[in-house]
This record gives sequence, C-alpha cells and structure tokens, in this order.
Amino acid sequence: LLPRKRFDLQILSASYRSIFSHLWDARKGICAAMNSWKAALRPLDTKFQGLLTLLSKYQPLESSTKFGAGHSSSSAGAESVRLEFLRFILSGRSTVVGDASGALDQFFTRAQMHDQLLQREARGVEAAVASVEGMLRSRVLASVRAVVYRSEELYGWARSSSKASSKGGGTSGEDSSLNLVDPEMALCLYASSRALFLTFDRCLGYVIEARGRVRDLLAWMRGTAARVRAWGTAADSVQRKNARNRRISDGVVRRVAAFMSRPMVFSSWKGNGSHDMDHRVLTECIIGMPLTDFFVAGCSQQPRVTDCGKENAALDGGTKYIRSLESTVQSIFRICTILFDRPRSVFAQSLNTLDICFEVEHS
Repeated sequence: LLPRKRFDLQILSASYRSIFSHLWDARKGICAAMNSWKAALRPLDTKFQGLLTLLSKYQPLESSTKFGAGHSSSSAGAESVRLEFLRFILSGRSTVVGDASGALDQFFTRAQMHDQLLQREARGVEAAVASVEGMLRSRVLASVRAVVYRSEELYGWARSSSKASSKGGGTSGEDSSLNLVDPEMALCLYASSRALFLTFDRCLGYVIEARGRVRDLLAWMRGTAARVRAWGTAADSVQRKNARNRRISDGVVRRVAAFMSRPMVFSSWKGNGSHDMDHRVLTECIIGMPLTDFFVAGCSQQPRVTDCGKENAALDGGTKYIRSLESTVQSIFRICTILFDRPRSVFAQSLNTLDICFEVEHS
C-alpha cells in the first residue's frame, strides 16, 4: 500500500504543512490585533472611567438599579455614559439633564480635556485604530485566504480520489476504506474555512465602521469641551473664539447621536450560555462596536441587522449566529486533526489485514 500511495502522501504532507502553518499565522495575527485594539482604546478608557467615577458620585444608585446581574461592568458603565451623552446632545446644555449636569461639566473642563492635549490624543487614537485594520489585512487576510484555497484544493482531490477508487477493481467498500482522505471531512474543512473567511470579512467591516465612530466621537468631544469651557465667559473671550473655531458639523452630531441611541450592532454570549462579557473594554461598548467578541474564543454574535445576506447568514451551521474568529480557528484545528489522522489509521488497518504467502512451505 505504501508504494501505491506515495504520491498521495506527498500531496497530504504539503497540504498539512500549508494549512497548519497558515492557521498558526492567522491565530497570531488575531491575537496581535486584539492587543492592538485594546491598546488603541486605552486612553479613552481612562477618560471614561473618570467620567463613571463622577457619575457614581452624582448618581450613586442608577447603575445598581438599572443594570442587574448578567451584564459586565464595562457594558453597564457604557450604557450610563451613552445615556448621559445622548441627553447632553439632545438637550443642548448639560444643566437641564438633572443631577448629571455637574458631572458632565466637570468632565469636559478637566485638564485632560484641554484642546491641544485632546487634539494630540485624538490623532494618536485614530492612528492606532487604523493600525488594527492594517494589521488584520497584512497578517490575517492572506493566511485565511490560503487556508480556504488549500482546503478547497484538498476537497477536490479527495473527491476525485474517491471516485477513482470506486471505479477501480475490487469491491468498492475495500477501495473506499483505503482512501487517505475522507471526502466528507474534507468538505467539512472547506465549509469551516469558508466560514472563517466570511467571519473575517464581517469583522473587517465592523473595524472600518468602528474607525468612523471613534473619529466622530473624538471630534464631538473636542468641540463640546471647547463649548463647555466658553460658557459664562465674555463674548470676545479666547474661550468663545476657540469654541467657534472648534464648532463641529451637524452631520457629526447626528452620527454620534445615532449610534449612542441605538443598541450594539450585535449581541454576544459565551459558549456556556452566559452573557457575562468581561473581556469587553469600555470605549467599544460606548460606541456600540464590541470588536473583542471576534477575537475571544467561545463567543457567538447575533447581528441586529436583519438583512445580512444569504451567504453571511449561512455561517455557523446555517443559523443567524456567528462564531468568533478564534472559535472558528479552533474548530478548523480540530477538523484538521481528525482529517490528517486518517492516513495513519488506514496504514495500520492495511498492516492488520496483510496476508503473507510463503513460496516454500515450512514444516
């Protein structure tokens, strides 16, 4: 059997090395993208944590009464910040929104919200968020495409080998049992790799949308901070002049108000059925784009958009739920382990059924 299958073993060994190496590269790129995403939002997380501290002093009972068990601290705190920001935008002045007016005024007049410091920080955050997209494209996209190509090639070769063995001599049961690759497992590998590519494409789209939301949020915060500092000053003061120069467009205000008033783009839960998302960071929950769900194993997402397209809606066994990138990579690793373990069992079976015939009868 070994001389007859030597060329098949060469194809399998090349596919094994290529698929596993690209999967490891994709996993490393996903981990690096998650760390880069969290590092990019860390300056904003620090600011919003300070705002949460101020809100807890002015409204100590709201977080405990509004948010019960089952929500992470980041999600609960983000909902408070989103609500207060939305009230601020709709009211036009923080003094009419109740007890939180002092917290918001104190937040926007902090030394950390100085215009030059905020401008420098905004540039750094926007550049860091843009680097996440570049990292996904440069370190993950090529590996995911290579896995899809290799798995499709392996599935085609498995089907052709299966048909050739069924048309060959001997019983088809014996010939099919000697196939080094199971066509059904090869198809499962191809379907999983395709699901990985579609999940990655969806994640990349969310990253692009998150970039726009972060840019609009930073522009609104900068303009609002300049406007709050100008309240109560003379008409010809420097603060009034800076507020006029930093005035933001109506489109930015509308976009910020839109994603502040809407729920998150998808709801998530872990594999054990828990909705406790402690891995999320505060800023991504405020903008409504919890991208870390794509990078953590065991998370599934349910898009809130109804029209997702037939191809994207067919992910994860034909349901409307989408597994994370890390979970899909782990699933492909398990399928590859089963798929490439078949040649060992085939050769072990051939050795167990080997008949040895001697030319000279031994007495």
